[in-house]
Amino acid sequence: MRTDHVVLRVFFRCLIGMGLWGAPVSAQISQTSSVMNGFGGRSSGGTYALVSAGAQPGGVATSYEGGPANYAGGMINRAGFINTFILFPDLDTNNNGLPNELDPDNDGDGLWDHWEISGEKFNPATPTDPNSPDTGNTGMTDYEAMVAGVNPLDPNAVFRIVALDKDDADAEVTWVARGNHERIYVVRVIDDSYDDTPSTVIWSNTVAGGSAPWYATEATITNESVGARFFAVEVINP
Repeated sequence: MRTDHVVLRVFFRCLIGMGLWGAPVSAQISQTSSVMNGFGGRSSGGTYALVSAGAQPGGVATSYEGGPANYAGGMINRAGFINTFILFPDLDTNNNGLPNELDPDNDGDGLWDHWEISGEKFNPATPTDPNSPDTGNTGMTDYEAMVAGVNPLDPNAVFRIVALDKDDADAEVTWVARGNHERIYVVRVIDDSYDDTPSTVIWSNTVAGGSAPWYATEATITNESVGARFFAVEVINP
């Protein structure tokens, strides 16, 4: 049994203590002997251009085996035309040189198209737009929202640090979290460096609270006796 394990590192730095349609159909394969047609049969004889294609049923349904959480390296069978010709070769949403018909991730956000259409990677299931990396204009990609466990359609629910408070020499860091102990959070720090990534772990745990279905809540930790310090909060989807 394969278990998904996805890690997203989103760092926030704060200082404490110092003040599909429109292209023509055209044949892509030309042969002088034989070629596999779109229905799985073989056509042969003479010089010809293949213009027939059989569409598989099932819309964008897929079958897949192996590979890690995002199926990288796994085998994917995308429904549609069976490698006969590309109907819209210029339709490339993420401009990666791969037409959408051949691209399992049209918008390049790291969340595969069939996951976006079904919404199955969100809890509760929430379909997103496979042609938009940030469906809800939240400032996070749909993939990042999935890892953080937040509603990808709610701009107010994004994973972020919402407060840095100072009480004498102590610092309190508060961030938007997924409660119900569904995500692991790691708080890291670094002193006197704006350019380097905070690397020293001062706290790591899950977070309780929140109400179904999204269990949105806030988490706060207190870091005692700090001067100039930068904080980062990392979320891990176990």
